[in-house]
Amino acid sequence: MNNKQIYQENMSPSQSSGRNSESRNAIIVSYYDGTRITVVLIGLVLIIMGLNFWENDSQFMDSQSLNIPVFVGILLVVSNVLIMINRRVKIIGNRIIYTSMFRISHTFSLYDIEKVEIASYHKSPGEKIIITLDDCSFWITVDGCCQGYDELKKFFYHRGMLTVSGIIVRPFDYDYESGIDYEDYEDEYESGMDYEDEWDKLLR
Repeated sequence: MNNKQIYQENMSPSQSSGRNSESRNAIIVSYYDGTRITVVLIGLVLIIMGLNFWENDSQFMDSQSLNIPVFVGILLVVSNVLIMINRRVKIIGNRIIYTSMFRISHTFSLYDIEKVEIASYHKSPGEKIIITLDDCSFWITVDGCCQGYDELKKFFYHRGMLTVSGIIVRPFDYDYESGIDYEDYEDEYESGMDYEDEWDKLLR
């Protein structure tokens, strides 16, 4: 059974209908964050340095070398400004809408998702969510510093769609009424790691 089938089973009619009112409120993730602003500032510094070299007409650098800092700076500024202004991840109901830096929108059903994985969650602030869709041919990366990241993480967690280190994290894994066979998790307990505590940290 692949991840997509597991996700569909987790999203049972009783669960999804119970969250109808919640799903009407869109979850919006913005890529306007401190990291992108820092990169823009670095780009501006490179542009200023390049222009300063031009003005001083450096005898130790040819014209092509003088152009490199300016071109790199312009690329950094333009690309990151477009990302901050245009790139979005929006979830409305069972649809996930991804808008690229060029305002090109891609719409998927939540059932098209192959995997939602938290990468480097032990290495904050390097935490990020990677959403893989369409048989691994398309993926969306959301950095932990993005606005709306926590809401996105909670959304997938409460639907049993969040994966950490290859293990699907479900809020009902430790509910005795769920019928979970705890022998399936004996490898986790033998490792000496309290996965329940680790999973609870994801929502903090």
